[in-house]
Amino acid sequence: MLGRVACLGNDLYSLRYQRKYGYRLINQQKVRVDLWLDWIAGKDKPKPELVKSHMSRPDVYPLIENQAVLPWLAEREFEFLLMDSFSELTDQKFTHKKEGWSFCCHYSDLDHKAAFDNDFESHGLLPIEEIETTYSRFFEWFEKEHPGKVVIFVHFPTTLDERTLYKERSAEILRVVSKLQSIKPFIHNISVDDKYIEWNEHDRFPYHFSKSTNIAFVDRWDKLSR
Repeated sequence: MLGRVACLGNDLYSLRYQRKYGYRLINQQKVRVDLWLDWIAGKDKPKPELVKSHMSRPDVYPLIENQAVLPWLAEREFEFLLMDSFSELTDQKFTHKKEGWSFCCHYSDLDHKAAFDNDFESHGLLPIEEIETTYSRFFEWFEKEHPGKVVIFVHFPTTLDERTLYKERSAEILRVVSKLQSIKPFIHNISVDDKYIEWNEHDRFPYHFSKSTNIAFVDRWDKLSR
């Protein structure tokens, strides 16, 4: 199956499929949909080697390499697309000033010293007023390119995040994808009520959730096929 998922989507995939033979997730974790549309339209892809020295989190670097490779492009046969909202919710866009190509990651994934600022321009999050148009274009592309295929869209809860910015973005993403679902029935929304959202047992990052929260999401997913 194709994936565009971060930690939550990966956890749900593992809970539902890790013991089933023959399933493989082809994931493009930080491929924000506006950049995906740019790249398949012919814009230059990132050059990860020019980003590497600016990473404050080396573990994220493979996800920048992934943006240059775009593994979906090598896959024509898949069961469905598993997608979560985290990239449009939290990933920021950075553009090489001289060469014009862009990549996405969290602001904190990068070391924002003068050397980085000399080479790259920061564009921030996908503007909230562009979310509806961008998702509409993405799902139109998906429907045309992969007719008959289903999208399972998982909404990251912002219940544990106190920042209004992300709560507003999350609400807008849910509104937009729910609206699109009403006219494109191949899209299936998965979200859960705040009462099911609990902190992860091992850290206090507001987007890492407890096993019971993940199970609540899987239960919602299971109901789609009943």
